[in-house]
Amino acid sequence: MSAKPSTVTVTGPDRGALMANLTVRFGRVEVVSERQIALPGGGSGWELTVEHRPFVSNVAASPVGGVRARLRGTSSGGTAPA
Repeated sequence: MSAKPSTVTVTGPDRGALMANLTVRFGRVEVVSERQIALPGGGSGWELTVEHRPFVSNVAASPVGGVRARLRGTSSGGTAPA
């Protein structure tokens, strides 16, 4: 199942820093639009609009304890070896 993409618009003086920040926050992003703008205070900058898909998992939601037990190789509710 593919989640619907989300669109985010950001502005700042450094295009590279904006892209790096977006990639760290959202993973893979696709630039929808970009343009040079005048920032408040008179400096030049960038406005980037990107699209990203939310992180999704094929693993069914389960209580945290059940996940920890499975990661340790025991069944849910079992006792993990020390």
